[in-house]
Formats: sequence, C-alpha cells, structure tokens
Amino acid sequence: MLALPAAANAQAFGTAGRFAISAERITTINHSSVTSEDEDEDATTTIGRTNIALFANPTTGPATSGYSFPRIAADYFVIDGLSVGAGLGLASSSGTIENEAGNISVETDADSMSGLLFAPRVGYAFMFEDNIGIWPRAGFTYVGVGTDEADGDEISARLFAFTLEVPFVFVPVPHVAFTAAPALDLGISGSTEEDPQEPGAPNVETDYKVTDIGLHLGMTAYF
Repeated sequence: MLALPAAANAQAFGTAGRFAISAERITTINHSSVTSEDEDEDATTTIGRTNIALFANPTTGPATSGYSFPRIAADYFVIDGLSVGAGLGLASSSGTIENEAGNISVETDADSMSGLLFAPRVGYAFMFEDNIGIWPRAGFTYVGVGTDEADGDEISARLFAFTLEVPFVFVPVPHVAFTAAPALDLGISGSTEEDPQEPGAPNVETDYKVTDIGLHLGMTAYF
C-alpha cells in the first residue's frame, strides 16, 4: 500500500524526465489586432477582428490571425514541473488555373505560398491533484510567410511576438491530457515586403505587427 502513492506520482503529468507531445490551438476563439504603418504617408491602419475556428485556420476577414494556427509542440521536463520546448507549424499552397474558350485550353500557375511558425518556450507545471493543474508557459513566436504571385511578383511577411500561455491541464487517463489555454501573443515587430518584377518598380516595405488574445484548446500525450 505504501508503494501505491509512489507509483501514482510516477505517472503524474510534469514529472522529471518526461516528454510531452502536443497538438495545440486545434480549436480557438481569439481577437486579432493587425497594425500597419506607412512611413512615407505617415499613416497607421489598425484592423481588429474576432475569430472562432474549430479544427480550421482562423483566416477569415481582413484581419488574419498571425499566431493562432494549429501546430505540433514538443516539451521536455528537465526537473519536476520545469519544461523547455517549442511549437512548430508549416504551411504550403500551390495550384493551377485553367481557362477554356471554344476548343482552346490554357493552363497557368496560380499564386503559391509557403509559411513557417516557430515558437520556443519555457514553462512550469503546477498539479493541484494527479489529474488537474495548470502549465504556465512563456516564450517567443516567429511567423514567416512567402507568396509567389502568378505574375512573378513576390510578397513576404515576417512577424515576431512575445507569447504567454496559461493552459489548464486535465488528465482523464494516464499519459493523456487535454488543455484549455488563455493566451496572449503580443506583437513586437514585423514587416511585409512586396518585390514587383516590373522593370524599375521599387520594393515596397511596410511595418506590420499582429497581436492575438484568445482561448485555445489542445491535447497532449506524455511519456
């Protein structure tokens, strides 16, 4: 009987030497604030939008969320409670456009896009009981997106934010946890750059920051 508490503790979430593999932000409710600054015209534009996404990208409307995309994450508990890890997201899109007129068919390339999200972080898990706790985490999130348009123009965007999350952890069975995480992605810097292929056309660069605040649901397996 004395061995039972020790065995239960060994199965607890957040103990030293455990890996946690997570699917994060698979369901999200968030508000995005997108700010762009045009120094040449001394103008600032801010767009705000609230997004709800269930197993989907929160990309509707003119204010696209920069950080609230589904991602895979891995964390290692260095000592009891203390974790280090990172989240990773990848995206790619390409296609073709086919036009038919009479007996003539013309196929051209559509715009293509690729993107990367990388979010290193540190955290500390506080388990109130074996199956309930919180796992505050802090770190930084980088998002880079590049688009090659059909006419040859290239557009790129880079975003950088300080990220603070406080997931509530629910462990229904050993080695499986569900998380509900209030989160803030505070935009620090960012920019967009347009590179027209037209001879003599100048590059256009705009300062661009995105801040997200929301609630995200996810799932974690720990070993």
